[in-house]
Amino acid sequence: MRSAIKRWFAHGAKTSVNHSADESQSLVMGGIDLITPSMINGWVWHPHLQLYDVRLLAGGSLLATARIDIHRADVEKKVGVKGSHAFSLKLPVHSLAFDLPQDLQLVALTADGSGRFSLSCMKDKSSTQSLLKTALDPSYLGMEGNFDGLTSDGKLLSGWCFQALRPNESCTVYLQVEGMAPVPVRCDQCRPSFAGLGYPEYCGFVFRLADLDNVGDYVGNRLTVTFDESGLMPLPESAPFFLPALASTPQFSSSLFPRESILSDQQNDTMLQVYAPAVYSSSPEFARYWSELEDFKKLCDVFEREIAARIRQEALTKNRRIGGWKRLFNRSV
Repeated sequence: MRSAIKRWFAHGAKTSVNHSADESQSLVMGGIDLITPSMINGWVWHPHLQLYDVRLLAGGSLLATARIDIHRADVEKKVGVKGSHAFSLKLPVHSLAFDLPQDLQLVALTADGSGRFSLSCMKDKSSTQSLLKTALDPSYLGMEGNFDGLTSDGKLLSGWCFQALRPNESCTVYLQVEGMAPVPVRCDQCRPSFAGLGYPEYCGFVFRLADLDNVGDYVGNRLTVTFDESGLMPLPESAPFFLPALASTPQFSSSLFPRESILSDQQNDTMLQVYAPAVYSSSPEFARYWSELEDFKKLCDVFEREIAARIRQEALTKNRRIGGWKRLFNRSV
């Protein structure tokens, strides 16, 4: 009798848990933050269940899995519960067969598998399938990269990208601004520090902000850099980037620094085109030092030109004085 009661309670408890898991999809918070051709990032939390891992499924086949074990302060704040609720799933770049079925799905599961919940893109749920299919497309699969943003001089966009399946081939990324056609940028600039990380050395990109067509009409608009021309998969970035107003030539209020004595924009642009790829594909610290050195050099040029002009002016004044005395002496003789 006692064993029968135990079995009854055990069956009831199990049924209750399964029923709760099956019908509590609406209680799940979170989803997919980012899909790229090399990884899927996001977070997930359930108020009554401990979620253990996420799995990428193609039909009934398992493609990849990752633990839900990454701590994120922003997620803790949203759910109001301390813990590690985020995940980062790496796509199986080198072992993935390309005859995939149409149905792709990312699910979060409890450790015993009793709870299973489908995850979608938080920004746009309807785009989840198309994004997953694009990420697993052989043309993009394995691409890694980052949009570093604007260089310290405010003139260049920079970042990097390579494809793990074809590390010796240069990738192309696309600048995307609403209302503007995508702008292709080749990733073939040297990033010396990358060799030590096991990445291709020539995978950096730089792009002059002034070279965007009618860029002045788009000031304040969001700019992203994407792996694909259609703009579905943006490169990771530390913060959203909005197009700034182009920096103007420096102005000096003191009469010691006349505007005409400063290097012309054309001269500066020529120097930028020659040195920029090497400078801004290096470390950010070196690029900052270089920019500061260039600013100091421009200031020295101003001083040098001003001094030369004053020397010429003093020489002319002195010659006039000597010439005046000579003429006076000749008249008296």
